[in-house]
Amino acid sequence: METEFNTNDDERISLIKKMIIEMGRGNLNYRIPTTTNDDEIEAITVLINMLADKLSEYFENLYLIQSRKTYEHLIDIGFVLDEDYNIQGVTSSYKDYIPIKKSRLIGMQFIELLDKESQELWSKAITQVNRFPKKLSLNLKGKKKLKQPLTFFLNELYPKKSKSRFLLTGVRTVNIREHLDSMYSESEGKNHYKNFLDLSDSVLKNEEDINIIKQIHAHIEKNLAESLGSLQELAHEFGTNEFKLKNGFKELYGITVFKFQMEERLNYAKTLVESSSIPLKAIAVMMGFKTSSHFSRSFKNHFGSTPRELRKAGN
Repeated sequence: METEFNTNDDERISLIKKMIIEMGRGNLNYRIPTTTNDDEIEAITVLINMLADKLSEYFENLYLIQSRKTYEHLIDIGFVLDEDYNIQGVTSSYKDYIPIKKSRLIGMQFIELLDKESQELWSKAITQVNRFPKKLSLNLKGKKKLKQPLTFFLNELYPKKSKSRFLLTGVRTVNIREHLDSMYSESEGKNHYKNFLDLSDSVLKNEEDINIIKQIHAHIEKNLAESLGSLQELAHEFGTNEFKLKNGFKELYGITVFKFQMEERLNYAKTLVESSSIPLKAIAVMMGFKTSSHFSRSFKNHFGSTPRELRKAGN
C-alpha cells in the first residue's frame, strides 16, 4: 500500500528537497523546521538536520586544524547600541540566537536579552565608564528558554556625537595551535601533505599518533551509549598510552575526552527531545546515561533547562 501525503506533507517534503540542494551547494547553515508530527517524514527531517550539524562541525574543525593562527575569534552576533544601550542595529545572524522579530528588537535595551545572572554583570559593567574595550561572558535568553553563552566585547564608536555610540560583538574564541606545515610532493606534481602538524612541541610525534586520536574521536561519536572505561583502558584498546590520549586529544580538538563525550551525548539528546516523541527515559538510555535524574541534571547544566521543560516549551 502506497503512503498517502496531504498538502502539509508535500510542503515538508519540499523543504527536505531544498535542504539537500543547499547541502549539495555547500551551504550547511540551513535547517529544516521540525514539527510535532511523529512519522517517517519527521524522522528523515531530524536525521538530515543532525547530518548538517555534524558536517558543519567537521568543516569548522578542519578549518581550525589547518589554520596557522594560535587564536581564532569567530564572530557570531553583533549589535550597535546608543548611549543608553538601546539596540540601534543588529547583524542578520541574530535569528540564530534571539527569538524576537527585528522590528521589535530595534529600540530594545540590550539588557532585556540577557538572563538574570547576566543582567547583573551587564549592569555592573556599564557603570564603569571610560574603560573600553570591555570583555563580558554573558548568556542570551535563547529560543525555547535555552541560554546562549557567548563572550562579548563592548567598545566605543566614533564620532561620539553620533547616535550610535557602542559596538557590541558576541564571539567564540577558539584556542588553536600554530601548526600544519604543508609540503608538496615533487614526484606526484601536486599538493600533498607530508606533515599534518608541526610536531616540535607536541605530544603527538607523528602522523600515526594523530590518526589514533582521530580514530578514538570517531569511536566516541559512533558509540555514545557505551561507557569509555578509564583513559588507560581506552588508550590500550587503540594501541597508544594514557598520556598521549589525554594530552593529544585536548591538543587536537581543544576538549578533554570525557567532556567531548558528554557534549556529544547532550547535543544529540537535545535534537531528539526537540524533534521526536521518544520518551525522555528512552533518550537517556540511548545516550548512555545510567539514570534519568543524571540525564536531566546534566542537560540543565549544559542548556539551562531540563529535557522536560524543553519539550514542553516546544509543544
